[in-house]
Amino acid sequence: MQILFLIVFLNTTSRYSGLFSKSVFIAAPNLTVRSRLQVLRTGGDDNYYVEFNVVPSALFDKLRQGKVVISNWQALAWDTAEDLAKKNL
Repeated sequence: MQILFLIVFLNTTSRYSGLFSKSVFIAAPNLTVRSRLQVLRTGGDDNYYVEFNVVPSALFDKLRQGKVVISNWQALAWDTAEDLAKKNL
């Protein structure tokens, strides 16, 4: 997953930048998984990009432009069938 994010974030500044996003959203199944996925965030020095030295130091500024949002799926606002009926969906 880390390498996939790396490819996406570094390609946002290329000539194909329209094909790549500067943001990634991850819906974690529970709190334990969510806390373990925090190492995929690009900011700070406590991430896998720094720890395993997967990015040359010249590219860190480009990498830090990417944003990783990690949330629990339970925190997402789910609409009930009644709410959808009220919205006529």
